[in-house]
Amino acid sequence: MRMKKILLYSVCTLLFVGAGCSNTVQDNSNIPSKPADTPNQETTSTDNQDTDNQQQIALTANALGDATVKFEWNVPTNLESEEGYRIVYGTDSNPTFPSLWWFERGPTHREKVWSGLPLGVAHFRVCAVVDDACGEYSNDVEVDIK
Repeated sequence: MRMKKILLYSVCTLLFVGAGCSNTVQDNSNIPSKPADTPNQETTSTDNQDTDNQQQIALTANALGDATVKFEWNVPTNLESEEGYRIVYGTDSNPTFPSLWWFERGPTHREKVWSGLPLGVAHFRVCAVVDDACGEYSNDVEVDIK
C-alpha cells in the first residue's frame, strides 16, 4: 500500500511540475494592450515563398509589451499534426524540445498569446507533435521581449 502512495505522489508531482514548465496564462481574453510608446515589433521568416508553395511551418511573432508575445504559424498540408504543436523558447537560435520554456497547442490552433515571458532577446520555433515528440520545426524567430 505504501508503494502505491509513493507512486501516486510521484506521478502527481511530475504532472504538477510539468504543467508549471509552460508558465503561461490560459485565458487569452485579457490580452494586455501595447503601451503607446512601444513600437510594434514583428519578426517573420526571411523566406519569400508563397504560402501555397511553403515547405515548412512558417512562424511569425509580435512583441506586445508587458512580457507578452503573439505567435501565429502557417502549416503546409503535408506537415499538419493530429496531435498538435509546441512553441519552444530559447536564448540561442533554433531552440528544440525539450526546452526550459514551452507551450503546447492543439491540432486546430495556429496562434498563441504567451504572457509572463522573461524579458530580453529570445528565440522561438514551433514544431509539429508526432508520437508525443517534435517532428518538423518552423523557422527560428528572434523577439526582443519588453
